[in-house]
Amino acid sequence: MKLRLTILILTAFVIGGIADQVPVIDLTPPPRDYVLTDDPRPDGFPVEIIDFEKCHAISILDYEVQSCSFTLKNLADTETTIKRLLPGCPCIALKDGRALTNVVLLPKGTRQVAFTIDAKKLALGDFSRSFLVEIEGQKPALFVVRGTVIPKLAFTPAKQLDLGAFVGDLPWQVTVQIQSLFDNDTISLDAPVSDHNDQLVTSLVRKSPKSWELTISPQLPMKQGTLRQSITLPVNGKKNYGPVSILITGQVKGFQLHLEDNNWHLHHHGIQPEQTIKLAAKIKFGAPPRPTFGGSAHSTKHLQLNIPGLLGIVNISELEEKQRPLESPETWRNIMSDLTVEGLPNGVTASMIPTFDGVKINLAITGNVLLDTKHTYKKLTFEVKYKGKVIDNIEIEW
Repeated sequence: MKLRLTILILTAFVIGGIADQVPVIDLTPPPRDYVLTDDPRPDGFPVEIIDFEKCHAISILDYEVQSCSFTLKNLADTETTIKRLLPGCPCIALKDGRALTNVVLLPKGTRQVAFTIDAKKLALGDFSRSFLVEIEGQKPALFVVRGTVIPKLAFTPAKQLDLGAFVGDLPWQVTVQIQSLFDNDTISLDAPVSDHNDQLVTSLVRKSPKSWELTISPQLPMKQGTLRQSITLPVNGKKNYGPVSILITGQVKGFQLHLEDNNWHLHHHGIQPEQTIKLAAKIKFGAPPRPTFGGSAHSTKHLQLNIPGLLGIVNISELEEKQRPLESPETWRNIMSDLTVEGLPNGVTASMIPTFDGVKINLAITGNVLLDTKHTYKKLTFEVKYKGKVIDNIEIEW
């Protein structure tokens, strides 16, 4: 029994000694040396990046322009010429804004490449952009830079507003709230400088040390067509930060006025020469088409988007009742000032009266106009114009 116990102890000692001599295998993969591509560089590619780490962890603020650099190293024992090195994104700019060409690297030599990243041309969050590197006789390779764009200004409803389709002759007003996310209140925004081509009127008010309100309204009358205007706010208090841009888009339409009761058939039996026949037509407002997004434009709610960088939809039709007095005599009085009725012959007069929902056109025709004819059928046509353009015709037949 003692002999058997002794053998077991000796066996365990021997096995333990052998185990101590077995090398420990570390299954953790070694850190990969960064080369010009995400995968191992092409066979025989003689150039690598020797300080890639800093270009894989770029942290940049949302409106910042940041200076960066990396270093190219020639692995060959002979000179290597980089035929071309250029960024693959407008957000990256090399010195003088030009691609590097015919850069000669001495044997085992290095060359620093300086560039800037403009966060205003990037979306918020993580980004990945690349440089193209071409060497004669080699497949092109990419050097990738990565980082994160950090928001420091928040916009409500958004920093890009789509106004949809709206009439360019009536007032409206929208506001954008801007909130600073900086730890201190050293950032300040300045009012935008107006341009003579601007179609928008802006006003910037500082509501608190870290918040502003930008009010936007139209410069009436607005030019019909596509509206695409950037509002630029200069920024002070942070080096290489700013300016801030807010984009306003939309489609500016005309009133699309139309006539009601614009065609009359008269029976003139018994008309006296001095008798006056009175007729009336009405000009009313036809709202321009608006995006419905799957439903009625009037049922679309005003979107409040608190996430910076997203598109905000401002439903101008929803603002009409509050900010655009469409159904009022004052609105139609202003419209009436640009209305004309043309082509009236002697004996026919026209007058206009604004109402709460349109412009009433009163026509007075003397009996002589109806009786003074050599035919049993006659027609008068008058043109109704708004700002010199024909809206419709008034036709009287007898």
